[in-house]
Amino acid sequence: MNSLDELLADMKQPDIGQELGALLLALMLAYGITWLVRRRWLAGQAGQAGQGQAMQGQGVAGLAESVWLGNRVATGVMFALLALTFTYAASRVVGQWQPLSVLKVAVPILLVLVAIRFLARTFALSFPTSLMARMTERVFSWLAWITVALWVTGLLPTALSELEAIEFPISDDSKVNLRSLLAGLLSAGAVIVATLWVSALIERRVLRGAVDDLSVRKIMAGGIRAVLLLLGVLFALHAVGIDLTALSVMGGALGIGLGLGLQGLAANYVSGFVILFERSVRIGDYIRADDFEGTVKDINTRYTLIQNLFGQQAIVPNEKLTTSRVDNLEQDAPKQCLACDLTVAYGCDVQAVQKMLLESTLQHPRVLKTPAVEIYVSELGFYGIEMQISFWIADPHKGMQNVRSEVNVAALQTLTAHQIEMAAGPMRTVMPA
Repeated sequence: MNSLDELLADMKQPDIGQELGALLLALMLAYGITWLVRRRWLAGQAGQAGQGQAMQGQGVAGLAESVWLGNRVATGVMFALLALTFTYAASRVVGQWQPLSVLKVAVPILLVLVAIRFLARTFALSFPTSLMARMTERVFSWLAWITVALWVTGLLPTALSELEAIEFPISDDSKVNLRSLLAGLLSAGAVIVATLWVSALIERRVLRGAVDDLSVRKIMAGGIRAVLLLLGVLFALHAVGIDLTALSVMGGALGIGLGLGLQGLAANYVSGFVILFERSVRIGDYIRADDFEGTVKDINTRYTLIQNLFGQQAIVPNEKLTTSRVDNLEQDAPKQCLACDLTVAYGCDVQAVQKMLLESTLQHPRVLKTPAVEIYVSELGFYGIEMQISFWIADPHKGMQNVRSEVNVAALQTLTAHQIEMAAGPMRTVMPA
């Protein structure tokens, strides 16, 4: 009789209700405790935010990033872990006076649920927008539940024997079977998930409070994650029994191939770390790079994401930021000097025009009074007197073309109101295409 037949036979026993009651009580206790902890956690988040609206915005967002508490009571690791603990304790108590059937099956099922919940929350925390992470989570979940189904039906030993029979030759005297390969992949996956969780925990609990600069925190978190992942993978491979000396030879050949075939990608990758280490450009800076002006939204290992005031985004390779000129309009120089050029006709009172332009420029709310606004006669041109308005602003990240346009419009309105004639240049003839 297999395990499924035994379970179906035990379900007909009169004392099965005691096991079902114990299992239901364990699940209810786990749900209630998780609900109380989640409620207190949300209340703590609301207290830190200081207002009810922040509770809904920040509290729920932070809850979605928690491994132990999900966005619902049953989606985090805590509920599954508490349910497993209480169910195992119930099985130990009930098993003292009757044979177990339901609780014996419920314990491994809840153990698998803990592993799946831990994997799901860790991947959601480490890779919140990755489709590959979601696919990996689903594949692992299906494999775990298939394994449980095979165990319940009694087919697991047969399936393992069939997997051992499938062998892959590595060399003339070495072979590896499919069961060992799957066990190695499972061990490596478990180590990688645990490593991602530890690195995310270090980033949230240690780096977020110790490092204020977002760029430095980003590179430190990435470095810690890379080191932990490397150590975790090497440990998993060694635990499976794979010779690491063979991997060193393969790694050397792979490094040479990457160096020759992916020079541009490697240059951008190294440039990304150089930018983050030197902090020449930081997240939040307002810069002008590769004829594009905007705020740095993110610095990845390959590219930097810049967004202008109109919402347009530009992906600039990191190598451009290290080998070309980059105008940082915010870091260490929050003030920016701007200039507007105009031409008035000969015969006007230059000093009166300068006074009018000075008054109209100072009326703009973003124009600073210190340093002072300067009105220059830049050149006595062929068509008129060329003048320049020089002024300073303290917030270039809010845009410079917009304030320059508004100053030009104000100057034009002032000159028109005082009947100051603007000089006209030569007429342009547009040739038909």
